[in-house]
Amino acid sequence: MTHDVGDRLESFVLGELDRAARLLAGRSTRHESIHAARKAIRRARAALRLARKVLGAAADDAQRASGEIGASLAPLRDAHVAVTTLAALAAQAEAAGERQLLRRIGRTFATRRAALYAEFRARGAVDAYRARLRDLRELLARLPWRKLTARALDKALVHDIRRAGQVGARADASTDGDLRHRWRRRLRRVRYELKAAAQALDHAPAVHVAWSWPAHERPGRRVRLAVQPDVLRDLTERLGHEHDLRMVYAALRAAEEIDRSDRSAARHVVRRAIAAASGPLGRAGA
Repeated sequence: MTHDVGDRLESFVLGELDRAARLLAGRSTRHESIHAARKAIRRARAALRLARKVLGAAADDAQRASGEIGASLAPLRDAHVAVTTLAALAAQAEAAGERQLLRRIGRTFATRRAALYAEFRARGAVDAYRARLRDLRELLARLPWRKLTARALDKALVHDIRRAGQVGARADASTDGDLRHRWRRRLRRVRYELKAAAQALDHAPAVHVAWSWPAHERPGRRVRLAVQPDVLRDLTERLGHEHDLRMVYAALRAAEEIDRSDRSAARHVVRRAIAAASGPLGRAGA
């Protein structure tokens, strides 16, 4: 049974890397495929993190390598998110002028996205990324996965859950975008770790940890959140939406090809959306 834990976690990690390679080679839904490939790499990294102390220094090298691959694909993902976020804001806009403004700017960002993707394909990046993933897979396949035990996996999982809770205690009522994004990343990692652990153990892990931080709308009280997949999904999606808005706001500031008055008006709309999306989230899972 001990061997099964490591074998199953290894299978999860390698399977996610294989998934990422297939997605990068696909052509039918190019932008969505790149986003999905990055998610697969993150799932592999999260699972690897659970075993890194057992696997040794080579696992740390693999963590860094996979992180670099995912990060280098971020500009493509950000370009796509800017287009989809602007489209969503346009669909929600009540004023016709505001709706037209956002759609006009969205078309400019779509042109930028297309150019970025064309350059990505033209320089042979897909083959290069698939080669890097293949090398990473070969490295991981040589590691001593069978040394991993259920106890070591559980200990690593509880450690990361507690760390995510510590960040949440500070970030929940904060307006600091960087801090809230860090919280989102830790929540997302725990969510992926739970998924990987469920496959490694062949059942849902029994996690006896909950988060607790101040209930900002009720002074002196505290909110307690159970660490469950549905709670994690809700929090990460809401924080993800907020982060996407902040990213679009920053992109608008740098988009010199767009008329200054249009940029200013669009940033006002996005700033309003950020304010609506920000604020304490902890009570959502209470």
